[in-house]
Amino acid sequence: MTLEPMREHERALRFRIDARLRVEPAPEPVTFDTVLQLHSGEYLVKGGG
Repeated sequence: MTLEPMREHERALRFRIDARLRVEPAPEPVTFDTVLQLHSGEYLVKGGG
């Protein structure tokens, strides 16, 4: 997981999750970009490309 620096006046955490999906015959890399809005608790998850 990589935590990105906060932008000025933004109340959100932005982070990226890099992982490997354990599937046969070979593991697949997966990436998710995530934003958590601190004021509302809402979050957005996008698949990386």
